[in-house]
Amino acid sequence: MFLSTCFKKFLQPRALFLGLIVFSVSAAHGRAVTYGNLSVGKFYNVSRAPHSSYPDRWANDWCSGAKLTDEDTGIAWPLDQWVGWYDEGVYSLDIILDLGKVYEVDKLRIRLSSRQQYGIEFADSVQFYTRSDTSEQWQAYGSAVTNLEESYSYQAQWVEQQAGTVNARYIKYELISPESAHMFISEIEAWGNIANSWKHVPDWGCYHGAYASNTNYWMSLGTFENQIQKQSSITLWYASMGASNFKDYLGSLWKSQYGLTYNLDYSGARLLEVGWEPQANITAEDIAGGYYDQYFETFFTESIDYANRNGNTDPVWLRPMSEMNGGWTFPPNAAAWGGDHLNFRRAWRRMFNIAEQVGTEPHHIFVWSPNGYTYSSLHMPDNYYPGDQYVDWLGISIYPQGESPYPEDILTGTAGPGSFDFYGTYGYKPIIISEGAYRLDSGIDGIEWINQWFDLPYNYPMIKALVWFYIHDSETNSLVTEPYMSLYRRRLAEPYYLTQSVAGVVDLDRDGFVNLCDYEGLAGNWGGNISNLAGDITGNNTVNIEDLLIFSEYWLKNL
Repeated sequence: MFLSTCFKKFLQPRALFLGLIVFSVSAAHGRAVTYGNLSVGKFYNVSRAPHSSYPDRWANDWCSGAKLTDEDTGIAWPLDQWVGWYDEGVYSLDIILDLGKVYEVDKLRIRLSSRQQYGIEFADSVQFYTRSDTSEQWQAYGSAVTNLEESYSYQAQWVEQQAGTVNARYIKYELISPESAHMFISEIEAWGNIANSWKHVPDWGCYHGAYASNTNYWMSLGTFENQIQKQSSITLWYASMGASNFKDYLGSLWKSQYGLTYNLDYSGARLLEVGWEPQANITAEDIAGGYYDQYFETFFTESIDYANRNGNTDPVWLRPMSEMNGGWTFPPNAAAWGGDHLNFRRAWRRMFNIAEQVGTEPHHIFVWSPNGYTYSSLHMPDNYYPGDQYVDWLGISIYPQGESPYPEDILTGTAGPGSFDFYGTYGYKPIIISEGAYRLDSGIDGIEWINQWFDLPYNYPMIKALVWFYIHDSETNSLVTEPYMSLYRRRLAEPYYLTQSVAGVVDLDRDGFVNLCDYEGLAGNWGGNISNLAGDITGNNTVNIEDLLIFSEYWLKNL
């Protein structure tokens, strides 16, 4: 088959896949593998209930409780963070941990206590098991651990096995409890490799868009795009957790976007980033304790069901509980999800786990997004990070803040005492500037600020999306003021800023558009009439996801 020189130039470094999307770009080279505690925050179930005096807490439909994976290993006394069992004639106890997906596991451990003075003893034996799927038989991981040395006074001990690397989603901790004594457990752990997700990341280029309030027409996304003279590939909209469900609100917004676009075709053209915020006065501890469990289940189920029924293959981008390190999200403010490191991490993990349990996590992109500037050293962003297995993209808000309030300084932690080296810490994951804008009242050089904004994806290649906060106030009205609008428009015209929301589809000529021009080299072999072959379903002379699937299938058959 003949391929034009131009086509070969762009195809050569990319991989060709046979699968759901037949012709695609491999972005897998960007996936980082990290190592950590896979089990932290994960759901588990126990074979028998603990003693009523030493219960677990925060159970729901998918788990027996939360204490055994909550990061708190407990202290000698009181035993609030320990879960206790008494033999009561039944000596075996199974704890089955669900990691949510298959991981490479190389270490398992459980923390037990002994205090014979109070009738508390170690388990008589501990055996670990693993399996990848519920249809498989349990496989022993290492040998049973027995004969743990008891202590009259308080002693806590990790029982651990490192017996090589296995692929596992489910871990079973099998314990034989001591006769006529209490057995206490504070934490279970599974350690291993985390293959960081790489969802909807453009192989080349950067998404761009805005939060465009529709309070007035001139605040709509349509008006924004008319001003910038380029179609957005992503847009931000805020939604309250529990105020309405996906079907009644975000589903229709995702499909038609009348409120945002005034009849611009949204579905399949622009990604939707949801700024997902708890209702007033709901704290991180409330969410960690299950306040939103039913809502999360409904939202996640309806979102993927809605996508399937309406043919929208784009993921739902979720940016929950953002700017948790900014004082405006601390109680007693109405926005009260910040200010509590431990329970924020617990709340995030619980939300993510529910998405896994209902089977919709692969169809959502979870964006963990702190503010770029922290007003207290106690609340630096890393204190709130839930773990690599719980985050798909990293986000950050960038506004003129700090002693050197320019985008690059804020991103790299050189903006002053409240800044944090965000890129140096998290630059192994795809990054979105979740929101940001130049402030006219900041007193700094706006030309330099906007130029740095657009330079970020070139200088820091893991930045794959920029979202401008476009609402008429002192933060953002720079875009209705010259010379800032002209500069913004000129920089945005660069091909690197994508007009399409597709990822893994080749922008062969790298002009910022995925369209018919990219496939001229292929079409030439069939007389140049690419529309007949690619299946221009919409008839708008633009190749979209559906068109590319049909065309690539035809192309593969004719190799």
